[in-house]
Amino acid sequence: MNLFEFVLTFFSIIFGLGIAEILQNIGRLLKNSQRCNFYWVHFAWVLIIVFYYLGIWLLIFVLRERSYSELWFCLDFIWFASMFLLPVMIFPDFPAEGVIDLRRHYFDTHRLFFGIWAVMFAFWALDFGLQYKWNLLSKGLFKYYIFIALSIAGATVRNERFHAVLTVLFIAGTVIFFVILSPIE
Repeated sequence: MNLFEFVLTFFSIIFGLGIAEILQNIGRLLKNSQRCNFYWVHFAWVLIIVFYYLGIWLLIFVLRERSYSELWFCLDFIWFASMFLLPVMIFPDFPAEGVIDLRRHYFDTHRLFFGIWAVMFAFWALDFGLQYKWNLLSKGLFKYYIFIALSIAGATVRNERFHAVLTVLFIAGTVIFFVILSPIE
């Protein structure tokens, strides 16, 4: 087993726990659908998180060429841990009784939820910026700056229309980020 395989095994466990969290909570939502007040923005963010999990898993292969050090391990750990925390934050607790209001939960947790997105993109930018020796104004880092700014706006603004537009922008940006552009150059 080489160092990449060793490190990937560790991160795969974190990633698997995140996928399990997503699937378990989707199952809970389905089981409790009679008691759930669904909110399309919440549903869209669940899909965005799933798309990120799939996209990052496919793109992780690029890390095989990295010579790992404690710095790279810590940077990668922070964004993998952030990925794990996203589904933890987006899904509510499921009480035994009562209505599960997904709109209320979304706005009760939006500061932490978008703060985690901002941290993830910041460390992702730092990770790739250091790896490829990009300067702060590099074209390769600009896409991360956009997502960091959107995430900070999502954490600070508590307005339904704003979050609806933000969700659509994030969906469009995510498609561009993963489909049209590569997270690395």
